[in-house]
Amino acid sequence: MTLATIITLIRLALIPVFAWIAVKYGQSVDAGSAEEPLRWLAVAVYTLASALDGLDGWIARHFNQKSVTGAILDPLTDKALLMTGLTPATFVNWGTDWHLPVWFIVLVIARDLEIIGGDFILYPIHKKGPLEPPSTGKV
Repeated sequence: MTLATIITLIRLALIPVFAWIAVKYGQSVDAGSAEEPLRWLAVAVYTLASALDGLDGWIARHFNQKSVTGAILDPLTDKALLMTGLTPATFVNWGTDWHLPVWFIVLVIARDLEIIGGDFILYPIHKKGPLEPPSTGKV
């Protein structure tokens, strides 16, 4: 197993940690005693998982550690991290009147399903896949 894949697995493991902390923070807000350290811990865990995304990709490219496992796990982890980040912003009480609208999550899911569906349609035609996003997609 490559270092890049190990970092991706660490990112994957951070997702339920973030979710648990975010929910616990929301529960503390609902109880009337917001535990602010939990909010900042959730932000820190999410930020770390996001930063590690850039690191695992850089390591895979610069040290020739590209693998089939990494090519599958990395985008799945990206999607899981994104959805896990959006869900508390929509459904968990963070102590503000602001929430993401539900339609936004539906739009993001529809976009991701379209991308995945496109891969399944184009793979038999081009005999290669998954399709790689352009480098400008990371911006």
